[in-house]
Amino acid sequence: MIFTNYTSKRLMNKTCYFSGATLKDYIENLPIDFKDYNIQRGIVSNVYLDKIVETILNKGHIPAITLVAYTIGTAHNDSTITINEFKILDGLQRTYRLKIVWDTILFYESIFKHHGEDLKTYSKFQLTRNFSKQLREISSSTLVLERLIQSEMSINQIINCFDEIQWFEIWEGLSPEEEVDKMLLLNAGHKQVSLRHQLELLYLNLVPYLDQIKGTHNDLVLLREKDVSASSYSKARKQGQFHFSHIITSALAFLVKDTITTNANLISKIQDHSTNEEQGNYSISYSFLNGLVEFLLKFDDYLVQFYNNDIGIQWISRDTVTIGLFGALGKYADNKYSLSHSEVFERFLGILTSTQTDLLRINEYNNLRSNLDLSRVNIGDVTKKAVYWGILKLLENGDPIDWKECFRGADL
Repeated sequence: MIFTNYTSKRLMNKTCYFSGATLKDYIENLPIDFKDYNIQRGIVSNVYLDKIVETILNKGHIPAITLVAYTIGTAHNDSTITINEFKILDGLQRTYRLKIVWDTILFYESIFKHHGEDLKTYSKFQLTRNFSKQLREISSSTLVLERLIQSEMSINQIINCFDEIQWFEIWEGLSPEEEVDKMLLLNAGHKQVSLRHQLELLYLNLVPYLDQIKGTHNDLVLLREKDVSASSYSKARKQGQFHFSHIITSALAFLVKDTITTNANLISKIQDHSTNEEQGNYSISYSFLNGLVEFLLKFDDYLVQFYNNDIGIQWISRDTVTIGLFGALGKYADNKYSLSHSEVFERFLGILTSTQTDLLRINEYNNLRSNLDLSRVNIGDVTKKAVYWGILKLLENGDPIDWKECFRGADL
């Protein structure tokens, strides 16, 4: 794709080009997987962006879109630049809706050949009845089609609206870490990127290895925050499903040997991460990640077989449980016996499977948790600490967990 380049700025080994191209060229050269850039969140609901068709028809201003490119060719004293491959760093939501409008215009053009000016007499109900299926296939709606049809412009004039110049910032030479930092900065004034999504971004280097683990564990399903929120996941979790953000927080809780909270302070510590004792170790090795996932799958199997219903599946769907669990496992491994992660995982599973006694007593846990006074306590902090103490005591004495004592201690 060719852009007209207006100016450029070089910073160290990175270059930013401020350029322009027509909306039509941009949309027609979008990669097929333009929505699948790992560091981007998914498409979010936004009623203002949904009205972008009005901006297009009025030839209004659309804020600059930021792209990241890996090879850029220049010509004519840098007056034009050529990009063969790019990803959207900022502007995914706008791009998604621009493509919908463009695809709807092309659809309008195709049905006009058969229906002509009669389309202007169609009610919204008639448009929905006749074209809703085709519109859904391009992620569009009757509202967009109706707005185009009711426009006073001809189809050619509507198409020409996409000849307007769109501005772009195009970055070359960014490292993966710099891409994440810049994306978070660019989104700072927008709808906040969820903390869990930010956490996932900081550990994207683990995704390829998790894909390798999935290759040897067909029952493992990894879910991302951009695909399904952690809250939605916790309500409908199936066996073998794990949320990527929960895997990260579980690993971090084990490494710091305590409960953690996913907040801005944690994100900041990880970004400035240090291995000193004060800040904690936030580096997750591949071998540890592999052991953690294998443990979770085995623990999941145990919960399903022992409880024979959804109670166990749902119990570990909440990060308040998994954080408390792994914080306790890390504490026990380090302070008591200097066990490796694999040894403490094996010991915990061995305690559970060595008896038919209900050691976890999840029903009691659920009853006590549901009766917490939300006006008096932070339910997340209390439940994480209760699980932490419960698992730690189970590891130490092998007796069924006394959740009343654990919740009472966590509430102090």
